[in-house]
Amino acid sequence: MLDERSRSLRRGGQQCLTTFEGYKIPLSISRGHPYMDMHPPSDHELDTLPQVVLTSNANWDPNMADNEIEPDDVLYNTLDTEASPGTRAYGDTKFDQHGYYRQHVLSLRHSPLISQDTLDDVLEYVATMESFQDAVAYPYDVNASRTTTDAPIEYDELRRFFGWIPTATIKHTFDCTTRWACYSGHYPLRKHFKSRFPSLNVHQRQEAVASDTIFSDTPAVDNGSTCAQIFVGMDTLVTDAYGIKSDGEFVSTLEDNIRKLGAMSKLVSDCAQSEVSNKVLDILRNYMIDDWQSEPYHEQQNPAKRRYQTVKQHTNAVLDKTGAPPKARLLALLYAIFLLNHVASESLGWKTPLELLTVLTTDISIILMFSFWEPIYFPTGYALFYAHKPGFPSDTAERVGRFVGVGESVGDALTFQNSH
Repeated sequence: MLDERSRSLRRGGQQCLTTFEGYKIPLSISRGHPYMDMHPPSDHELDTLPQVVLTSNANWDPNMADNEIEPDDVLYNTLDTEASPGTRAYGDTKFDQHGYYRQHVLSLRHSPLISQDTLDDVLEYVATMESFQDAVAYPYDVNASRTTTDAPIEYDELRRFFGWIPTATIKHTFDCTTRWACYSGHYPLRKHFKSRFPSLNVHQRQEAVASDTIFSDTPAVDNGSTCAQIFVGMDTLVTDAYGIKSDGEFVSTLEDNIRKLGAMSKLVSDCAQSEVSNKVLDILRNYMIDDWQSEPYHEQQNPAKRRYQTVKQHTNAVLDKTGAPPKARLLALLYAIFLLNHVASESLGWKTPLELLTVLTTDISIILMFSFWEPIYFPTGYALFYAHKPGFPSDTAERVGRFVGVGESVGDALTFQNSH
């Protein structure tokens, strides 16, 4: 958003350019025209400062904003005085250079950049480029400005890209693959500071995933969580859960689930505000994920609730059989989910959910080591790193604890959950 009004005027503006990431870039006013002071960045600045992309890789269509208003148009009586902020998306600028969603609004302090002479030289060079329109910074919705038509595919002409394999094989390949990235050449060649196609930064999970928030009246012993966000694969029944302290953390759990198991083809949820927020829609749009919500007051339509009943039944069985306290409920829930993902189910043709999702044989070695809440010995810090040796015989390198689960993303295949 550009506010070029000088602050020295009686009704002055902010005199800055606000990017879609939330950065505020100050502008100078000279002879009534706004200027952005710039200088070529140093290697240190490129390594330490955030990069903001101000230009689009799409051709600018000057007719995209055409809208003729007749004198008797009723729009004159309904104009809003202020535009709603954040209502338009500019490509994938809501994602960082690694393709992950930006959840925080940052502020950029003023720093002098280039002299006016250097800026004039740059503009003169850009004006000579054939792709001048690509270099103009117009804040518009890139996706909305593109119009595409489904043209028939000439598979014979594509054989050179596939090493001249049979045309029928290429056609079947197109039927079972995606083509979401498009190359747009710019000369001179440019270095990319942003992820151009976030949906291709994660692997795709070819199934719909249902999600729901569950609550507890006892804070978890390890992190104080009073809620958990559960995700259930509707075809494979692979289940995942994350401890949270409020349903406002849904965006983070959605990103974690996508990074761990892949981008689902559709997200199924109820009408909870946190699950249909603009931040969630940003992620779904950029990862090419469809969405569906159950009707209000018809929670039974959400498949996650049905799967949670099975998870809850196994969680209660674990707590009852082991005598674990209520504060261990979240750990027992995660442990029950881990077990359900690794055991065969008759409804899945006596295969495990993880086998259906990953097409790999599931290994259950770690399940046979301990049972939940079983007393165990674990090494202390100085036993692991040998920084200090225990005193003999009054001290040992081990401590007594309880087994509470598996460390799925830490260490080797026999690494266990560490909760304090």
